[in-house]
Parts: sequence; C-alpha cells; structure tokens
Amino acid sequence: MADINTFYAGVTRNDDKLISNGGRIATVVGHAATASQAQETVYEAIDAYTLASC
Repeated sequence: MADINTFYAGVTRNDDKLISNGGRIATVVGHAATASQAQETVYEAIDAYTLASC
C-alpha cells in the first residue's frame, strides 16, 4: 500500500510469519496532504492486516 510505513517490535519470526512476544507490536504511519487523509489511509491499511488469535 502506497504512502504507508509500518514499524514493528516485540515480535519473532516463525517461518514466514511474525509472532508477537506480547504488548503493542506495530505502529502504522500514513503520509498524505492532510491529517484526515493520512488517518483514512492508515485505517485502510490496518483493515488489510491479518491478526490471528485476537
């Protein structure tokens, strides 16, 4: 997804998956002309993620 950066920490890699070690694991940052456009872009990106066992 364009104009999105995702930073993660507190995870380990298991095969091709990232597995949480606990706590908050991601920060998603959107870049756009306005804050509201960036917020919309971030929410779209979060909806596209798949989180198992939540």
